[in-house]
Amino acid sequence: MAGLGITNLPMPGKKDRIDRATPSDGKRGFETKAEAMCEDGKRAQLLRKADLPKKQAKRAKDLAILLDSVDPRNPDCESLASSVGMRWLRIIIVGALWKLVNKSSLPIALVTIVPPQWRFPSQKLHKVEAKKLKAQLRSALNRCDAKEATGWLFCWLHGEFDPVTSCFILHFHGVACGGMIDVVDRLRKSGFMGGPEGDTWVYRPLFIQRKLTTDLSYLLSYQVKSYWPACGILDELETHTKRRALKSRILNPHASRMLLWIHHSRPTDICLLMHLRVTKSGLKTSSGRATART
Repeated sequence: MAGLGITNLPMPGKKDRIDRATPSDGKRGFETKAEAMCEDGKRAQLLRKADLPKKQAKRAKDLAILLDSVDPRNPDCESLASSVGMRWLRIIIVGALWKLVNKSSLPIALVTIVPPQWRFPSQKLHKVEAKKLKAQLRSALNRCDAKEATGWLFCWLHGEFDPVTSCFILHFHGVACGGMIDVVDRLRKSGFMGGPEGDTWVYRPLFIQRKLTTDLSYLLSYQVKSYWPACGILDELETHTKRRALKSRILNPHASRMLLWIHHSRPTDICLLMHLRVTKSGLKTSSGRATART
């Protein structure tokens, strides 16, 4: 019998509610319901104005209607393209992670995994299957001895748009615990990451943040994103190429293609759990090998 999915996590207790946490700098707060509704309105406008092929244009208009009708009082939206729906999902997922991390006696690290082959032209994004990308990452981690490792790993698929090449750069953000940190680190020398040197267009194809600040709630919320930005422009320096940190909103038709792709994906397609399982009381570590179907 299939286990519970990531959307079956319970609403966290007050102390684990990311939307009620106070950031240490007093500025970085969790998005409000009003802000999420406003974002859905902007996305609906983009979808209606997009110049897309006939079939895609029809799906875009249908999605726009859905985004306009999302009720923040009942935010269990079936679309990952909804900021309101993702706000609710972020609250329960990050809350479960926060509770799990606070109880862990093993080292914790934040990870970003950007495989060089996961760079897709905007016009071909609809042909990409999120669940296949997740399967590729799982297989790569298992080749790095994930099944025998201690600890656990949570990853969530995210994307950025490169306006220079009109390509989407898909990647995973996540939280690693215990021996799974070293498993992720071993990806550096694997063929999955393009070898020891990686690919020059990615500034940091594999990043592991082992030293965590006291503002843990904010750091964890960064691992489950609902907004895909256009990345900063590349600057050609004398010794290397560096990407500017400044990011912006993706413009049409790329924004609408992205929203349609996210809408077509399910939470189970873009969420990878290894040595973790979803229960009615939250995320629990699983004994033995990594969870196979989450």
